[in-house]
Amino acid sequence: MRRVLVPMAVLSLALITACSGNDAGSQAAGATPGAVGATGAAAEGAAKLQEVENRTADCMKKKGFRYVAYVEPAASDARGRFAGPQSVVESPNDVRAFRAKYGFGVLAKLVYPNDPVLTPPTGHNPNTPIRDALDPARQKAWDEALNGSGEFPKVGSDRKKSTWKPGCAAQASTEVLGDAQQDEAASKEGQRAYEAFQTDPQVVAAAQEYADCLREQGYKVTTTRPGEIEAAMSEAAIDGRLPAQTGPDGGKVPVGGAVTAAVAGDKKLSPDEAKAGLQVEIKAALADLDCRTDYAIQVRNKYAAVVVAGNGRG
Repeated sequence: MRRVLVPMAVLSLALITACSGNDAGSQAAGATPGAVGATGAAAEGAAKLQEVENRTADCMKKKGFRYVAYVEPAASDARGRFAGPQSVVESPNDVRAFRAKYGFGVLAKLVYPNDPVLTPPTGHNPNTPIRDALDPARQKAWDEALNGSGEFPKVGSDRKKSTWKPGCAAQASTEVLGDAQQDEAASKEGQRAYEAFQTDPQVVAAAQEYADCLREQGYKVTTTRPGEIEAAMSEAAIDGRLPAQTGPDGGKVPVGGAVTAAVAGDKKLSPDEAKAGLQVEIKAALADLDCRTDYAIQVRNKYAAVVVAGNGRG
C-alpha cells in the first residue's frame, strides 16, 4: 500500500529530531543539559508515531473508512546504537557487551546469520488487505481520505495557492508534531547546534586524543572531526580497511573488496574466514571504545541530543 504523505522512516527521523530539539537549542546557546541517550529519544518518538496512527484511524472512521492504527516494527537498532556513531551516547557497558560479540556488526552477520539482534523483524500492514478489498473507485476515495488530494505544496510555497487538501495522515501528523513548514527553521537551528558541537575546543581536543590513541595501536584514522571520528572505525570495517593481519586463531582475515563484497552478498567467505575477520573486527571495536573515553564523556554530558538528532551528518 502506498502512503505518500508521511512515510514512517522519514517521520521517525523527524520525531527523533523533534524530541531532541529543545536540548539542541539550549546546547547551541551554551547550556549543558543532562545527557539524553538515543534510547530515550527513540522511545519518545515511537510514542508519538503511535499517537499519529491512532488519530489517523479516528479520522478515517469519521470519513467512513476502516483503517487500523499501525506502526511498522522497527528494525533492530542494536547495530546503530552500539556500533555506529550514535553509540557514543550509549552506556559504555552496553556498547562493550555488544561489541565483544558482534564487533561493529559487519562480519557478524555472516557468523550469526539468524541472530535476532542483527536481523530486522518483518511486519504486515493490516491496512493493505483492507484497501485491496475495495473496488477501484473506493480505493481512490480511501487514498484521498488518508493522503489528501490535489498537488502537494512545495516547501516555502504559498499554501493558499495550492490545490492540495490534507488527508487524515497530514491532519494527525500536524496535530501531534506541528506544522511541517516549521521544519526548515528547526533544521537550521539543529545545524547551528551541530556546528557548536563540532567546534567546541574541549570536544576537538578530546577527539584528537581519541585519534592518537587509535593510531598508537596501529589503526589508520582518516578524520579527527567531532561527529565523524566516532564513525571512522566502523566505516573502515565495512570497507575492509582494518589492518591486514592473521586472525587470533591463525585464520585468514579478509580485507578490502572481499569484505565489502561478502557483506553485500556478492561473494561468499568460508566460515573460518568470516570468524577470523570477526575476531579482528571485535578487537578494533573494543579499541575504538577504549580510546574514546574522554570524548564520549564530553558528548554525553554536553551534546547527546545534538548527536542523536544527527543534523550534521549526511
